[in-house]
Amino acid sequence: MNWRLHPHYAPEDGGAGGGGDAPASAAPGRSGDTGANAGAAPGSAAPPAWAPPDFLPEGLRDVDVNKTFDKVAGDWKRLRDTVAALPQPPKSIDEYKFEPSDKVKPYVGDLAADPAFALMRDAALKAGVPAAQFSGVVGAFYEGLVEKGMAPAPYDAVKEQTSLLGPQAAAMTAQERGEAMKPIVMPLVEQIEGLERTSAFSSDPKVNKAAAAALAPLLDTADGVRALKALFALAPKQPGLNPGGAPATNLSPAQIKARMSDPRYDPSSHAYDPNFRNETMDLYRKTFA
Repeated sequence: MNWRLHPHYAPEDGGAGGGGDAPASAAPGRSGDTGANAGAAPGSAAPPAWAPPDFLPEGLRDVDVNKTFDKVAGDWKRLRDTVAALPQPPKSIDEYKFEPSDKVKPYVGDLAADPAFALMRDAALKAGVPAAQFSGVVGAFYEGLVEKGMAPAPYDAVKEQTSLLGPQAAAMTAQERGEAMKPIVMPLVEQIEGLERTSAFSSDPKVNKAAAAALAPLLDTADGVRALKALFALAPKQPGLNPGGAPATNLSPAQIKARMSDPRYDPSSHAYDPNFRNETMDLYRKTFA
């Protein structure tokens, strides 16, 4: 205990003791105040009244500190509960599901086999997109592409085949249309394959193969088939595209040997072309004799 503050302590200078004057705590302050501030040391300021921080919204303020705390605590709990109820991202991309609408379905095909869709799901998982929001975003994206004409038109095999076969194709079965298309498409397939085997596009195997692959998609559309037929019709005038029967010149030994593996060189092949075989044999004799 600090005895100097005890009311019965008598200082050595003969000041008031236990039975003397009233203690200083009961005496008026220097400014004449009484009560809470009456015992303040001379020259000291009274503690400021509590005020809520300026950053608090008006609804959380109160002149009473305890009431302010209660309001802040209640608001924090509501915020915590709201955040806890928000949808969370899935643990794997397999939880991202999307069922295209009837309008979108013809344009997207089989999304399960679409590598672009797999990348979209992977990006969503990395960004923390909840599964419920993923479906809505992807659906709106595809719907927008279709509505604005930005999605590639769905492939219609019946439409393409009918364009080449004529109106009677509408009454055919899929198998019948396929059989009717063979005489139209197969000669073009054989010519593309023959050009690749004979390195007609390039002496570089990679370039030669890529060039042949670039022609193959044309076989899927009626316009592409017409373009290939017109192109190959010019072949006799273009030695590099010679399908057989027209003079072929400036071929390397490797190209000549490749021609000998062409179905058109083989008498037992359905693509056999006697002109092509005779021309190849003549080239062989001139080159290797």
